[in-house]
Amino acid sequence: MKLEKKPLLSISLLSSGRLGTIERCLDSLVPFKEQLGAEIIIVDTATESNADVCAIIEKYADKIILFKWCDDFAKARNAGLSAATGKWFMFIDDDEWFTDAQPLIDFFNSEESEKHHWGNYRIRNYLSEDWKRYQDSWATRFFKNNGKTRFVGRVHECPAPVIGKAKNIAAKVGHTGYVYHTREEKLEHSRRNMALLEKLTEEDPKQGRWWLQLLIEHDNLGNVEKQRELNAHAIEILKGQTGNYPTIIRGCLMANALRIELPQSNFEKCDEFYHKYAEERKKTTRVAIAATELFEAQALLRLGRFEEAKHHADIYMEYYYKLADKRDEFGEESPYFLIETFERKWWVPAAAILIVCDIRDGSWEAFDKYFEELHRYDSLATIVKNFVRDILSAAASVEYDSRMEYIVSTFWSIAIERDAVKLFLGDMIFPDSDNRWNVIRAIVATGVKDPDPWDVRLRWAYHTGSNMSDIVEAIPVGRWRRYINSFTDTAAGNAVTGQLKLLSGIGNSVRAVYARYILRRYVLCYVEKSDRGSLKKMFAAFSHDCILYYAQFCKPDLMKAEDEILPDDLRLALFLQKALSIPENDYRAVLTAFKDMIGIDPPMDSALSLYSHLYAEDAKQLTERRTDTTIAIVDAPVSPLNRQGEMKALINQLEAKVEDLIAAGMTDEAEKVMEEIRKYGPS
Repeated sequence: MKLEKKPLLSISLLSSGRLGTIERCLDSLVPFKEQLGAEIIIVDTATESNADVCAIIEKYADKIILFKWCDDFAKARNAGLSAATGKWFMFIDDDEWFTDAQPLIDFFNSEESEKHHWGNYRIRNYLSEDWKRYQDSWATRFFKNNGKTRFVGRVHECPAPVIGKAKNIAAKVGHTGYVYHTREEKLEHSRRNMALLEKLTEEDPKQGRWWLQLLIEHDNLGNVEKQRELNAHAIEILKGQTGNYPTIIRGCLMANALRIELPQSNFEKCDEFYHKYAEERKKTTRVAIAATELFEAQALLRLGRFEEAKHHADIYMEYYYKLADKRDEFGEESPYFLIETFERKWWVPAAAILIVCDIRDGSWEAFDKYFEELHRYDSLATIVKNFVRDILSAAASVEYDSRMEYIVSTFWSIAIERDAVKLFLGDMIFPDSDNRWNVIRAIVATGVKDPDPWDVRLRWAYHTGSNMSDIVEAIPVGRWRRYINSFTDTAAGNAVTGQLKLLSGIGNSVRAVYARYILRRYVLCYVEKSDRGSLKKMFAAFSHDCILYYAQFCKPDLMKAEDEILPDDLRLALFLQKALSIPENDYRAVLTAFKDMIGIDPPMDSALSLYSHLYAEDAKQLTERRTDTTIAIVDAPVSPLNRQGEMKALINQLEAKVEDLIAAGMTDEAEKVMEEIRKYGPS
């Protein structure tokens, strides 16, 4: 197709041979051709593009430029710019596509375009294959083709200089270039970019854009220490620069100093950076100032400096309500790390901080103002990781208020937040003075049923001395068993101990006995230290409850420990019942019984081995005491008349002790006693 006159717009597409995306991109440019008569220039950097890609390119392109790739994106862009004849120049990649081009087409068709010289539109950078994760940003993608503006930068190239009045257009573009199928693919992409960016920072160290882009790559890879180093170096090397863009970059870097430390829980360091850059920050941008105030508020909240945290969150909110609806005016002020400063996503933690700090101060004003709107945000619990815990802690730290019932009923309706409530409540039983009881009281008072917080109601009944059995018996057996099993899968040891304490007074119903035997087995499976007496009681309690539970379903004549068809835990319980009935001083029989139980229920082996060890140690000490006493008697003076008979009796006692020691596995001690027998026995 030949264009007979100079077009209003030239669109240059950088093609790298992506068959899966290039046609979608080119198809989205058709409205520009139809409504503006735009020319499409394709710079083909994949000289070995397959036939299918070539056919697509030829179908849409007005001009095709073959470009031999040389690790320099700016040179490739400039090849397209040099071929452009349009009044305006716009550029795009083959993994991008317009989802809404009309606002931009309308701009080019309007008289307003005469008043501006360059502009930005919104790009949605998808971060996951399902497109559920993404980040929106403003991008400078079009400018008047004045012959002076060229592209600079081997990677993350940009047009420069862009002079004159800018315009932000609400057109929308999708981008899948940051969707990686494997981590190695992402690493390879970042390594390529970092190598090019490091060259750029060496060649042009005063250009803040390259430092910012290099920081972005290290941020993508989670290189925290390198980010700290580069961020501090860039702030210093760019000091003293004037002009709009250097000011934007420095403001972003100073805010980024706090942003780097927040996820590392270095809250004191955040506060240090806030004050270090306080004076310089005043000379930067509104976006950088607002973002820094929010970061500082978050750090101070974690430091427990609630009044100060509220002050800084209030400052952020002032900026938010002044500027959130005017983002088109300052899109260029929001480079990568600050893109979302006035998005709802950043408003959420600020509102949460104000609610928490207000409640701790005895006021519910911020709660009444923000909570309902705050909770409408779908990803609240993931964005404000500790918000549920923070607000519950705040509410529980003051006198009980009926608003707590609204809080917990709201949280209870969403699974991830309900889990956070339970995590906050923690141990099954805590001291009467613990203010978490107010949260349990609020849950019970709401009467929520979906799902039924019966475990919370059970705790409240325990705390208030109410009847717990009725609560337990109303729960379906299957659901109760699933709860107990899942509880042991996730709970800490002290929570299991608390649960046992809670269930100690609810009788011997099938639910109560099942819970006790499962929880006692759990405690034994993970016991590391104990005295023998306590461990014996634990074994006895487990054995009793396990046998009692199965007795409700099995005939007595079928419950034989030797029968391998029985469940492992029941077989072990039956063997334990026998072992614990053996007289304490029958060392050989006790140790043999515990040795034979190893492997019946493998998760319990550690507890059985521990008991055997403790028992052997006790037997050793008892035998040593008896041996010492016997030896003392042998050494004591006796009458010649009785000496021979007493010696024979004592030697018989020592020989019996030797057998006990050997049975207990204490061969060294047995040998010592044998030495005494040889020493004092008749020649």
